[in-house]
Amino acid sequence: ALPDAVVVMGEFGKVEWANKAAQSLLGIHWPQDSHVRVNNLIRDPEFHQLLHSPISKNRVVFVSSPIRSEQQLEVKIVNYMGKGRLLIARDMTQTIKLQEMRRDFVANVSHELRTPLTVLHGYLEMFTTESPVEQWGAALPVMQQQTHRMDAMIKDLLTLSQLELGEKPLEHQSINVVELLHSIAKDAQQLQQYQQHIIELDLESDAFLLANSDELRSAVSNLVFNAVKYTPEGSTVTLRWSVSKNNACIEVKDNGPGIRPEHVNRITERFFRIDKSRSRDTGGSGLGLSIVKHVLHHHNAELAIESKWGKGSEFIIYFEALEKI
Repeated sequence: ALPDAVVVMGEFGKVEWANKAAQSLLGIHWPQDSHVRVNNLIRDPEFHQLLHSPISKNRVVFVSSPIRSEQQLEVKIVNYMGKGRLLIARDMTQTIKLQEMRRDFVANVSHELRTPLTVLHGYLEMFTTESPVEQWGAALPVMQQQTHRMDAMIKDLLTLSQLELGEKPLEHQSINVVELLHSIAKDAQQLQQYQQHIIELDLESDAFLLANSDELRSAVSNLVFNAVKYTPEGSTVTLRWSVSKNNACIEVKDNGPGIRPEHVNRITERFFRIDKSRSRDTGGSGLGLSIVKHVLHHHNAELAIESKWGKGSEFIIYFEALEKI
């Protein structure tokens, strides 16, 4: 019944017994692999070193599963029944991934805040009460821009934290999606990056959607604003609202540069940026798509991303079946 792989090893590390989890984690089948040496089945050098070292309760090694290389296992060996030994392997893939995400998150927040703070600190060190007005006049807009950038990042972090912890109650309202998309399109036209962009509305339905108004606006706005910010002047951004028997969809499509295939699966990660210099120029916090992902999770909705490098991108939000509308 244990979820961890357990293998009883006899003399010379031969398999004497293994549970079912050993089959899925280590590829050790009982009784087919009876009396086969474990080091013939698990060929990781770290494991071989552990196998031939004196047993220590605190010593563990991390190895890739022989079945799936992306699966990370914590392996240790303990004494069992006199001269026997137990090999215990635990799936640590998710834990290691979370630890890496936590480290990356702290490093990214520190890095993102360091840049505007460095700018502010530099100006403040340079100025004195006797500095000429012209000098202050040139610096103040830059300082204001950097404080706005930090403020936006902190607001996004707080929003993301509330979504992840479920601190904000999810109050559903009947939302007129047609009006919402018209309003978001109008807001997008006020962006600094809006340069002769064309925003098209393809509204196939006048159905209402049962959702949290603020969260839905935040999610769709992030997608539309990104489409404007990261596409060249004169690009076309299409907002589509459609309803079928199985689901309802809000789509945001652009004809910009697109996203490389290796980046598509990572762009909803916190602070992940395809082009770091360009992203900083737009003033983005790098948290927008993470917020979108968590808002949709709140609504039992899904985000699909379709993109061809050089041919544009399409973000599709799939809501649940028609009875939700």
